[in-house]
Amino acid sequence: MNFLQSFDFESTIRDFDFTRKARQQISHVVTSATFADMDAQEVYSFLAQGMEMVSFKDQLKRYLYQRAEIEEPFNQVQNAVYQDILLNSFEENNAPHSFGPTTTRFQSAVKSWLASERVRRETVFLLGFGLNMQVEDVERYLTRVLSEDSFRAGDPTETIFRYCFHHRLPYARALDLQAALHASPAPKMGPVAEAGNYLDDEAALLAHLSGISIKEQQPAKLTTLQQFQQLYRRCQAAISTLYNSDEEEKPKDQRRVWQPEDIGPADLEQALCSGIPMSPSGNLSRASLSLLNKQFASYRPSRQRLTGILKQQQQADRYDLMTLTFFLHAQEDRPGEERLTAFMDETNELLRQCGLGPLYPVNPYDAFLLICTYSDCPLAMYTEVWELSYQTVPAN
Repeated sequence: MNFLQSFDFESTIRDFDFTRKARQQISHVVTSATFADMDAQEVYSFLAQGMEMVSFKDQLKRYLYQRAEIEEPFNQVQNAVYQDILLNSFEENNAPHSFGPTTTRFQSAVKSWLASERVRRETVFLLGFGLNMQVEDVERYLTRVLSEDSFRAGDPTETIFRYCFHHRLPYARALDLQAALHASPAPKMGPVAEAGNYLDDEAALLAHLSGISIKEQQPAKLTTLQQFQQLYRRCQAAISTLYNSDEEEKPKDQRRVWQPEDIGPADLEQALCSGIPMSPSGNLSRASLSLLNKQFASYRPSRQRLTGILKQQQQADRYDLMTLTFFLHAQEDRPGEERLTAFMDETNELLRQCGLGPLYPVNPYDAFLLICTYSDCPLAMYTEVWELSYQTVPAN
């Protein structure tokens, strides 16, 4: 079987050459003899060495170096030079330092960008306005550097951003367009918007956005937090069932009946992160010690992160939704192809409802979940690959 040949990623994302390449690479992994023998080493090697990764910090520095026409040799330019370019450019373009409330000083944020292998999606949009980027440059960062999908056509905010980058408009204009969309009655979709030419003028843009808004009203969208809460409750029920199954092996007078509400973030961490070594303090070893940290953008479903989201101290993102959905489908005893189809269908739908991009095989973590879901023992494969990523480094 040619893995993923029947799964139409290109129906939801642009058909880039590297998307096809990623599918071919994944297919090679899951059709190998070592994968058939459940050898997690094959998957780990693919993630650690086989997937093309572009460092965000290097790409940003090269972009700034070329744009500023610096004459000094590239490898001799100090970070302070790039910091000054970024700070001055953001000030000149009157660009926001963040799209929401933050306690982080902007200078500290800039230093972090210049030292980061991976960043969040919103950082690319901030840079787009701060550096007055062309739309092609922003798209390249999203797809080649972040390994995510391009501008999300179903997201009104990203559509407005794309329009502004296309016309080199400041962030203030993006705010004006957002206000105009919410303040004016929804016009009917005109032929220009339907033809996909909404980048030509604001009237076509607003008509297109109104069409998105009308379409998204049916069914009602759930926020990312609401989706996370629903998935978390389902995970609680699944783990309580597993615990009760284990209790049946004990004498009747020693058995405990587990209820879903008895399950906490530590139980889910244990289920998903059992392959990650613990530190002396009883927490997961540092993410930076994993040789897959760069590929997975420092994401781990730790109890601290899960608790932070439940208490609304952190924002849930697509990684959280994908991971919890994976855990639920990993409990199903069915052929790998059927399980993969169900996982992709549910995950893409809930991501769509949250205005997030669909599963994207170019992204290493997405590819990891797809491979694990297809395997005979998804959760075992997931935890063993995590374990391998820590085996060659000392515990902290």
